[in-house]
Amino acid sequence: MAELPGSDGCSCVRVGGATWHGGEYCRGARQCGRDETRLAVVGLDHDHVWSLLKDIANEPSAELVAIAETDPALVSRAQKTVPASVKFYGDYVAMLDEAKPEAVIVATSNDRI
Repeated sequence: MAELPGSDGCSCVRVGGATWHGGEYCRGARQCGRDETRLAVVGLDHDHVWSLLKDIANEPSAELVAIAETDPALVSRAQKTVPASVKFYGDYVAMLDEAKPEAVIVATSNDRI
């Protein structure tokens, strides 16, 4: 169980993959008084991901919280592009468990398994 504090002092509680707000299913950042939706990215090897990272950085209602990627060269490139607060993971399952994003963008190459 993890608490996700809102800017208005409320706390959501995540239990078993669902987030609850005041005893009811939470519908995301707006309900909890948070201004930004927590985003994560899985994979950096698709060409379009780099423009997506720029778009996320310029979107006031989005906060990039984590990226999962196993290629050290791509991680290094991304670290130069994204805010220092973004956490990097080699395992997307660990990223989902720890970073608790509200939405995930999958940007792996088309032939990646």
